[in-house]
Amino acid sequence: MMSSLRMRLALPALLLAPAWALSAQTSHPHLGGRFIYDGTNEEAGLGLQFSGPIGRRFEFYPSGDYYFTDVGSRWVANMDIKYRFPAAERPMWFYVGGGFGFDNRKVGNLSDTQAGVNVFTGLEPLRGAVHPFAELRFTAADKTRIGLAFGINVTLGENR
Repeated sequence: MMSSLRMRLALPALLLAPAWALSAQTSHPHLGGRFIYDGTNEEAGLGLQFSGPIGRRFEFYPSGDYYFTDVGSRWVANMDIKYRFPAAERPMWFYVGGGFGFDNRKVGNLSDTQAGVNVFTGLEPLRGAVHPFAELRFTAADKTRIGLAFGINVTLGENR
């Protein structure tokens, strides 16, 4: 059990190490909102995410989601790294990533928090100050979850 937890906590460090060695990315950070749907639990919610460049094609990608449940409450916090595939011309559309997350569900006086590993892929055009995105996410924890996210990101700072 302890080695499994160590592996989950070590994954972000392993993902960050090569990114720190790369030169600075020329793009700007992004902040956005999203509609999320957890297909495994059949729950919908709203979330926020931030993308901050940490390398040539890598981004630090934390996010938080709140789900609208029938009973109790549920929130998810993710700490991920995103890699954008190079395109022949800008904008770069396709990305993949991974990291870890915490899923907390509370019903009455009972609360359950699970740590898990995330793997995701998505599409996001980077042209302009405001742009849509779509993402498919798999989370492996005590229960594997599959989810979709759709939303809008806003470029912070200077436009491209």
